[in-house]
Amino acid sequence: MYEYKATVERVIDGDTYVVFVDCGFNLFWRGRLRLLGVNAPEMSTEEGKLCKSYLERFFEINGKAVSIRSLEFDSFGRILASVQIGNIDLATHLLTTKYAAPFLGKHTLKASGPA
Repeated sequence: MYEYKATVERVIDGDTYVVFVDCGFNLFWRGRLRLLGVNAPEMSTEEGKLCKSYLERFFEINGKAVSIRSLEFDSFGRILASVQIGNIDLATHLLTTKYAAPFLGKHTLKASGPA
């Protein structure tokens, strides 16, 4: 597992973001990050739009500087990572607020919407 400092540049949907990652030694990477452990509603749904809007506001309030922990890329070329904003684990936060459901590989529960 590797840990990096990053900046969230854009929220694509509730569990995918464009990030700018500081890899150290003056090396940087920009790409899509898939949040580990959760599945957010699709953007084609009202719940998906609410989740995206919530996260955009969340990053405005809490800042876009994050720490990510990652080990690999997924089959779509996204980095698979956990995201920390200060002492807030983003996946846990989305589960607690019911904007996302647990992602257990191929088996996913449905998010019920904001708490």
